[in-house]
Amino acid sequence: MSNEVKASRREHPIQLVMIIVKYCKDFWFPMLFMGVYSMFEGKLSWTNWRLYVVLVLFSVLVCQLLQYFFRRFYINEDGVGYYEGIFFKEHIFMPYERMQAIDDKQWFFYRPFKVCEVQIHVAGTEKTLTLHAIKVTEAVEIKQRRTNNFGVIDVNDETEGNSVIEQAKWTVELSVYHTVLEAVLSLKTYVGMFVLLSFITQVSEYYDSHQLEASVSKIISLGFFVIVIVVMGAFIISTLLGILMKLIRHYHFIVSGFADYFVIERGLFQRHRTTINHAKIQAYTLKHNWLMHLLGYTSIRVIQAGDDTESSNLIMPLIKKDELSVFFEKIAPNNIFPIVEKGLAPKASLRLFLTRVVWIIIPIMAVMFVISFKYAVYLLIIPVVLGVKCRIEQKHSGYNLAEHVLVFQMIRLWGVEVVYTEKKRVQSLVHRQSVWMKQSGLSHLTITLAEQGAYQLRLNYLKNTDAEKIYFWFRRKS
Repeated sequence: MSNEVKASRREHPIQLVMIIVKYCKDFWFPMLFMGVYSMFEGKLSWTNWRLYVVLVLFSVLVCQLLQYFFRRFYINEDGVGYYEGIFFKEHIFMPYERMQAIDDKQWFFYRPFKVCEVQIHVAGTEKTLTLHAIKVTEAVEIKQRRTNNFGVIDVNDETEGNSVIEQAKWTVELSVYHTVLEAVLSLKTYVGMFVLLSFITQVSEYYDSHQLEASVSKIISLGFFVIVIVVMGAFIISTLLGILMKLIRHYHFIVSGFADYFVIERGLFQRHRTTINHAKIQAYTLKHNWLMHLLGYTSIRVIQAGDDTESSNLIMPLIKKDELSVFFEKIAPNNIFPIVEKGLAPKASLRLFLTRVVWIIIPIMAVMFVISFKYAVYLLIIPVVLGVKCRIEQKHSGYNLAEHVLVFQMIRLWGVEVVYTEKKRVQSLVHRQSVWMKQSGLSHLTITLAEQGAYQLRLNYLKNTDAEKIYFWFRRKS
């Protein structure tokens, strides 16, 4: 232990700038509030509560800056260690063979100093080891030692890391067109549009009532065309903001493939570089909302044990479904990706589901009608939405088995999710059946994968024959 302490070293001093930036990001609202309040109320005084708030904010900043001087790390042949804490010391050690994925991030002001932030994810724990500002050569050393542990020769031994693209076996880059299209197809764009329209209606309350009534009358007199222009304007503004955010986040998005792992690079101001080993992937997932589904697009992610950051799991933000087979041949040439058999749920599942909805919703609606008729009317949309979802789920959800691979297609409220996983990656399988489902010959099936917080796959209202087929497939020794 003493030798490790002697060999340990501090992170780069540029981390102090990052601490201040993060502090401003976390406490921008109280600082803005205090600044605006002081402009209208005058100078601070010792008898004023504002001074104590400023002292608290300043004390938090000082404590965060002091933590830098009590953090040290070391890299040896067995793993990576980390010391931190002022009053309570904590020592974290992660062996190379336990590392699931390594992410390194590089802010634009890190690049002149050739430093980066490294996050190491480990399976079976919520603890993620973060080295905030270490040299790029040290990050490469960690990856080199880890990949050598798996018998992989990492060719990326240069300080800048640009050789990842040059020496990779294959590369796939996300075009600017697909980045813009991703923002247009994202549900967040339409949520932002409604938020913007709500903001406009809230701002209108501050106008004089007579002036507002005159403006409304004028808009009504102009007709439906003006309302369409307002909605389209809100949509364009929301779309432009979405495109800007996507371009910043997915700028120069590149996937580079090597022998037993691949590297994902993205980001404008903060350059992310994620190394994913094939041996640590639990499943591949395809996710797309209903608009993407109609236009034939999807996104590809991976599920890793011990990784709780969804953005680092993103392999390709947007890709045509027709191009999936070519992309999977590059990224997972030894895997099988069977086609989903859809529409496995029988019509009895729809009747059973609607019966359950009626028994649950009708008593609630009866109580709400007594309390408030106005809000009870809104509840009428709940059984309609659930009924439509159940009908879509009955028609499009499904599964398929191919040797040691299982594929699930699940219907969500936001869209469709398809998951490909191997039998050896499945941690548990749960078969559930109520008394009423038993009479109808139906079952619920839940499969759990080894992931941060347990990633679960659910297929509801399956035929007993299909549920038993998956169950015996899981039990069968290979």
